[in-house]
Amino acid sequence: MFSGSLDNESISSLSDSFIASCLPANDGLLPDSVRGDSTGMFSVGDRIVAVTTVPFMLVPDIGIENAVWFSMQTVFGTASVSMLQMKQLGVFLSLPDNCDDNSAAEILKSIAAAATEYGVGIASTKVVRSAKSEFPMIGSITVFSEGKKGGYLTPASIQEDDAIIVTKYPGIAASAMLLAMFPNTISKQYGEGFVQDSLNIFDEVSIRTELSVVSSLMRRGSDIHGVWNVADRGLLGSIFDLAENAGKGFCIDYSKLPMDERCNNICSIFGLDPHFTLGNGSMIIACSKEKTNDIIRALNNNRVVATCIGDFRKRSFGRVGIKLGIEIPIIVPKTIDFWTAFFDAYDRGMD
Repeated sequence: MFSGSLDNESISSLSDSFIASCLPANDGLLPDSVRGDSTGMFSVGDRIVAVTTVPFMLVPDIGIENAVWFSMQTVFGTASVSMLQMKQLGVFLSLPDNCDDNSAAEILKSIAAAATEYGVGIASTKVVRSAKSEFPMIGSITVFSEGKKGGYLTPASIQEDDAIIVTKYPGIAASAMLLAMFPNTISKQYGEGFVQDSLNIFDEVSIRTELSVVSSLMRRGSDIHGVWNVADRGLLGSIFDLAENAGKGFCIDYSKLPMDERCNNICSIFGLDPHFTLGNGSMIIACSKEKTNDIIRALNNNRVVATCIGDFRKRSFGRVGIKLGIEIPIIVPKTIDFWTAFFDAYDRGMD
């Protein structure tokens, strides 16, 4: 049973006690880029190169083309945190024995189509079959990005008092996957009209528009200090992870958290909190407060909803949310509950 990524605390523990002692020193590596965010950066002459490796997961029951597109959005979202230009990717697939040649070809073609959408080439591929491989975890994708020195971001760039902007709303990816996998179950609860009105959630898993806007703003000097892809630990979990990587505390206002009734309704059927479940499709942006309104306006002008929900603080402040005027420490679940709920619904025969 797939249980998701390690939480940030576990990653830090592994890094401190094991990984760091095993890996050789690398003078070219930028140390502030190796923080459990899947990406490392190093200098090559006057350029910076980022390497991002992401597990490749595929749920073929929703259709291979849709499943690959969905998974590649996760790949590109994770690779976007440096804001260097994604150039090439390498593909490693370990396919189950029951994945025939036609399905394998469709997977590769769909990967190529998603890469083309983002303007990324495919530098290498390796495809094998293994009796021990099974969906959804069938390999990994490595993305190579590059750019000028000084033209990249890391969590270490984030400053105290930076505003926290989030795009769209929590639980996008979880809702999209559940809707694609269990439409009849959702229809029984909320009606066929609800299902039809919610289908466009799947398209919102992409952050291509946000990346384009943020990249353009950075070229014009917008005081953007950090970006982060909302992923398997959800919006609040991802803000927590970003703060941990940045060495900062934060304060958010619960009353300002964006919400989407469709996502809330879908997540509720499966016992998921949209704030702490798959949130790919939403981006976190850290910027100077003076530029907050300009950044939100630029995103809105490109039909991307964006909201300022709080700010970063000194680490000693802690990680808290304000609810009805009361400070509440934000506690992130150590386990990722989406896949547990997903496979539980699958095993119970939901459709």
